[in-house]
Amino acid sequence: MLKIKYLIVPISAFVFCTNTVGQSSLVYSLPKTVLKINVTVEKTVETPGDFYQYAQRYLAANKVITAEKITYRIISVDVFAKAEPNPEQTYSLNGLANKNLSISVDENGILTGLNNLIEKEKTEKIKPKESCITQQTSDLLPLTEEYMMASSTAKMAEGAAKQIYHIRDGRMSLLSGDINNFPQGNAMGELLERMDKEEQRLTELFTGKKTVTIETKTIDFDPTQISVNQILFRLSNVNGIVAADDLSGSPVSINFAAESKSQVNNTNKSAVILYYVLPVKGKITINDNKSQYFTGEFAFPQFGTVLPLSENMLTKNTKRVVIDNQTGRLLGIE
Repeated sequence: MLKIKYLIVPISAFVFCTNTVGQSSLVYSLPKTVLKINVTVEKTVETPGDFYQYAQRYLAANKVITAEKITYRIISVDVFAKAEPNPEQTYSLNGLANKNLSISVDENGILTGLNNLIEKEKTEKIKPKESCITQQTSDLLPLTEEYMMASSTAKMAEGAAKQIYHIRDGRMSLLSGDINNFPQGNAMGELLERMDKEEQRLTELFTGKKTVTIETKTIDFDPTQISVNQILFRLSNVNGIVAADDLSGSPVSINFAAESKSQVNNTNKSAVILYYVLPVKGKITINDNKSQYFTGEFAFPQFGTVLPLSENMLTKNTKRVVIDNQTGRLLGIE
């Protein structure tokens, strides 16, 4: 058995390499677990209105946005395990003691067993969509010529406030039925909806506008050793999720702890057919100095014990050996 220290990416289900004596041999890899971390944040942009200085005078509004402000808040953190070939556990195989068996690997060259071909999984990458609760509107104000021609900001604010009260009076008349030509059918609802939108648009000129956007970013984490309070990323109020070495944001840390390897006494001196893994469990915790966003356990074959599948474990009647390509664990011999 010859151990390869470099990774050979397979072109098909089987990979062949040439050893020092010129014979062809199969190459396979045992898996390692890499974590895909989806971080969803809420971005809030506050923009002051053109007439925020007159909000108290004309609308008696106290909650007013007076300066531009951007804030980010973590909504959720989801962690998924993905198996990748481990370059430190890649092996070549010169032959099989049982001639009725052939080595099987997945599309990434990770061992799946003997005579254990698996179907290729079809996965679609879905790009995270951004959602927004407010929409941009035109800057043209629905004011009369008297106010539009005014050179004073206070005069234009007065006109906008009068228009708001005019819309409110019209809505009250519709709801109370105190009009001559009452709209019929769906026209009533559509008219009220337009009035609500127009009032909100004019009111934002005084109170300001708040835009909320949901963003999701995926971060890869390849654990190589036990870590405590390792900075995974930083959250900036200017740029959102930034790199761990970007000091513009506050740190979000990841803690990784794995179980000890199992002690296995291997006294079997028979020929080795191939290797598999006895993986260990690892606990992941993601938090900052205020909140804990995720905690969970995953199997990590790269920290587990590599075991040989010996020739005497197989018989002439063996038809299939099943190895989990996600964890490297031996599942069964049929």
